Amino acid sequence: MKLIAKSKRLNIRELNEFDAQFILELTNSAGWIRYIGARNISTIAEGLDYIKSGPEKSYQENGFGLWAVVKNKGNDTMGLCGIIKLNPLSQPDIGFAFLPKYEGKGYAYEAARLCIGIAFDKYRLDQLKGIVMPNNMRSIQLLQRLGMTYRDTDHQQNLDTYVLINNTVAI
Repeated sequence: MKLIAKSKRLNIRELNEFDAQFILELTNSAGWIRYIGARNISTIAEGLDYIKSGPEKSYQENGFGLWAVVKNKGNDTMGLCGIIKLNPLSQPDIGFAFLPKYEGKGYAYEAARLCIGIAFDKYRLDQLKGIVMPNNMRSIQLLQRLGMTYRDTDHQQNLDTYVLINNTVAI
């Protein structure tokens, strides 16, 4: 278990094979399906395949990816948060998703702030995107609270892009 960051209430760590059940539950939650899309994960084995082909592959290729957000007390895995780079030419974006019972408690904001710090301080990214469906108001409000501003809309994919510029990177 590789610890990425921690705060008073949570730890952020790499996903591993023991998170397959959590991935199964999260990817089948109503919010995930509505705002991210069905991943057709219906078994623990498929949850493990998702971890290996997504986050673990990204850790190897980019050094970052989606990480597990774990409650300090009780060690419960609450959600995912991290830096996503979908293809070599794209700008990285921040991603987050939490189990319904952990939504609305500030965990996503806390985890996202840690991930933004990692993106800018460790990886020296000059900007970070937030890509969201226009009807996902809670995520839009979170992106705005994180300091991101609306940039544009991809009408073909029905996605809005928000951007946070790293003003500390030397140009």
